[in-house]
Amino acid sequence: MDRLLVVFVDALGPMQREVSGSLRALAPHATSLRGVAGFSSGALATVLTGASSAEHGRLCLFSARAKGAPRSPLDALAWMRWLPSAVHERGPVRRRIARWLAEREGLTGYVALHRVAPQMFSWLDIPERDDLFEAESVGGARTFLSDARAKGVDVYAARWALDEESRWKSAFTALRERPARLSFLYSSDLDGALHRDGADPRSAERVLDRVAERVHRARSLLERDGSRVRTVLVGDHGMAEIHGAIDPRALLEREGVRHFVDSTMVRMWGDRARLERVRAAVERARWPVSYVDRAGLEAWSVGVDGSPWGDAWLVLNEGHLFAPSHVGGLVRGMHGYGPDAPSSRASLSSDGELDPTVTELGSVAGWVRSMMEGWS
Repeated sequence: MDRLLVVFVDALGPMQREVSGSLRALAPHATSLRGVAGFSSGALATVLTGASSAEHGRLCLFSARAKGAPRSPLDALAWMRWLPSAVHERGPVRRRIARWLAEREGLTGYVALHRVAPQMFSWLDIPERDDLFEAESVGGARTFLSDARAKGVDVYAARWALDEESRWKSAFTALRERPARLSFLYSSDLDGALHRDGADPRSAERVLDRVAERVHRARSLLERDGSRVRTVLVGDHGMAEIHGAIDPRALLEREGVRHFVDSTMVRMWGDRARLERVRAAVERARWPVSYVDRAGLEAWSVGVDGSPWGDAWLVLNEGHLFAPSHVGGLVRGMHGYGPDAPSSRASLSSDGELDPTVTELGSVAGWVRSMMEGWS
């Protein structure tokens, strides 16, 4: 193998892979990987580093501030609380403010404000401040991209902030001009299509056939000089069809616990007695959820003592949704139901034999590093 092409496809689960004959033909060797708790920001960091969320510090877009933290980039948004809600709750306004914040604070990671109330910015933080594809490390855990760069290996990493079409065009131009030894490409269209259309196989097939065509083109550019190219495709999760939604606001406000509502889970901070009261209230309301306590979070490698991610979670059963939440409203497809849910499993495929010991997302980085052994 002279070159390695790794393609990260957001929302590529085993079920999604099966609907695309083009993708299966491109990378016929495939397996299913156990996912991680949380969402793509944590899963992608785990793919790149091999570390858990407790180690690299990525899980969701928003975390609670660490005690004694001097400041957060979100402090720059204190003025938003003086805007009328009819203004600051509009999507275009939020997106413009997010871009302004990223430029002002020098943030190169993914920044989105979604539907978070301005008064919550005083205790929240945004952990994803750096471009994961360019960072030397994530929370102290090195990525396989930075390991390759440290060896002097020629690396190309996709420009994640571009829209899908522009991102692929930029990659093709770069690989044509300078075929890198290690290329890391990124596709985000599938995730958006599945949130919009749910588990519709036709929607997934259209997107993945296009991804397969683009990956084939990238591989052809890397092979032009006769090099042997190994191609690896990896996802971070799949997608579940939504069958029911719950409005969590009245119960949570009545119980008065500090909380953050993601689409499929409520993360809560507080003493055990207060959290148990919420648990009892949820049971009386017959919400289709699991209560995940500190021991459960530790088993999920989230970390517990002083965790910025919450002292306990309410995680919905697969196929349900909290709407409205702090990150969105009703959609047809969603993920983030805990690492053991079927929709949390990720697809790993290649045009060469897979390592049978790679059974979870945290194993991918080690396998990629093993394929680069001897490179310099």
